[in-house]
Amino acid sequence: MRLIKLNPDFFKRCNDPELLQDHLGRPCVLLLRLKYKGRNMDFAVPLRSKMSPATPRAHYFPLPPSPTTPSGRIHGLHFAKMHPITNQYMQKYVTGDHPFSVVLSRFLDAHTKEIVTQAQEYLCRYEANPDIPFSVNIDSIASVLGL
Repeated sequence: MRLIKLNPDFFKRCNDPELLQDHLGRPCVLLLRLKYKGRNMDFAVPLRSKMSPATPRAHYFPLPPSPTTPSGRIHGLHFAKMHPITNQYMQKYVTGDHPFSVVLSRFLDAHTKEIVTQAQEYLCRYEANPDIPFSVNIDSIASVLGL
């Protein structure tokens, strides 16, 4: 599991209104080899620092608040916005020596098993019912990427 950002060409090719686009390169966590519809795929899970407290807990993994997380909002990995990804659309996310990046990296390393388990559980629920509100259309993106 590592931090990545998505190549802008990904958004040109995959057109889904629920994809979180960011011209500065929103960080995502790359989860390697989750199972979806009987196949193993790599998934990108966006980090979100301003999620609504109304977001169902099963749709995200909570992270320590970032410096940009407003009071009353949630910082987390938003499973409802995760999608398949291939190597050609991954770019390294440069964190430098930013103090929060160090905290975040350590937190992710310490909670890798829980994150992967919860992401896989979300995918199983999505596979059974893809009509989860505000979710990315995983099947459409997988099809466009040839997965």
